[in-house]
Amino acid sequence: RPFNSREIAAKTTCCVEMPTDTTVVFTHTGAQEEHKNFEFDYAYWSHDPNTPGRFTTQETIFEDLGNTIMNNAFDGYNACLFAYGQTGSGKTWSVLGGDTPETRGLLPRVIEGMFIRMDE
Repeated sequence: RPFNSREIAAKTTCCVEMPTDTTVVFTHTGAQEEHKNFEFDYAYWSHDPNTPGRFTTQETIFEDLGNTIMNNAFDGYNACLFAYGQTGSGKTWSVLGGDTPETRGLLPRVIEGMFIRMDE
């Protein structure tokens, strides 16, 4: 997720890198710099929209995950969206999003998509 106003004011530096669409690297800078690598099914870079070729929009997250949730719900299965992670890691940003149509999160897009589909 992008830095919030408090993080910007504190001149916080980003400790996360995503060299691929499935790899996350956390860097701890202390007495000795330490890197920890993690692999996921999906890893989305949403920190800086000015990162060419790496920035993931809310629309991309919806296309990857939201359509599956909707399809399963319309096929009669229970649908659940579970966001898990460290405080400040972007769960609320991914699920609910921001104030503009482009930054709407996964849940508002799924709900809108379900109502559109029911009207068809």
